[in-house]
Amino acid sequence: MEQLKRIWSYLGAEPATESAWVGVDAELHQNLDVTWQNQKSSEIARSLQKGKHGTWQTMFTSQDRAVFKESAGDLLDEWVMAGSE
Repeated sequence: MEQLKRIWSYLGAEPATESAWVGVDAELHQNLDVTWQNQKSSEIARSLQKGKHGTWQTMFTSQDRAVFKESAGDLLDEWVMAGSE
């Protein structure tokens, strides 16, 4: 939880109240998608080659890439620039 607080603080996205952290903590300790994941896990696992580095990339579609870039692109650029200094 402390790491999450540091990340959110860095991003300027902290919850407004301490009680909001209670809700965040509760969400971290439950999995609302467990039924769906249990139904799909064997299907997804079958398509992955075990022991082969980078197989996740075959499942990361161009749409996934676009959403990720839109969501995290600016922050990733900042980290790259900070790492090169």
